[in-house]
Amino acid sequence: ARSTFCTNACTTAVCSARAAAARSSGWRRTISANAVFNPEITKVSKETDVLEEGCLSIPGIYDEVKRPDRVVIQGYDKNGKKLKIKAWGLLARVFQHEVDHLDGKFFLDRVKK
Repeated sequence: ARSTFCTNACTTAVCSARAAAARSSGWRRTISANAVFNPEITKVSKETDVLEEGCLSIPGIYDEVKRPDRVVIQGYDKNGKKLKIKAWGLLARVFQHEVDHLDGKFFLDRVKK
């Protein structure tokens, strides 16, 4: 099984993004999953945002990356229960960044040359 949150740093980033998304959108429901196993991005929005990204795998390097603003992630929790998460803003970006890692990509692969 592949998990989107493979390190404490990733978990911290997702928790911080989740909290920021909740505050900025008025969304109050908390995602109880600490890990999403076999995650798949099943839907992306046509709307995109360009934001600066960096990665602990490539310290000190940052660049602007264009990504969909909203995504739907499906996967499983630690007990094998199906999860479906609708994410937007920073949380959507974090999910996309982490799923890219699972697919063998870095954010630099998405930077316009």
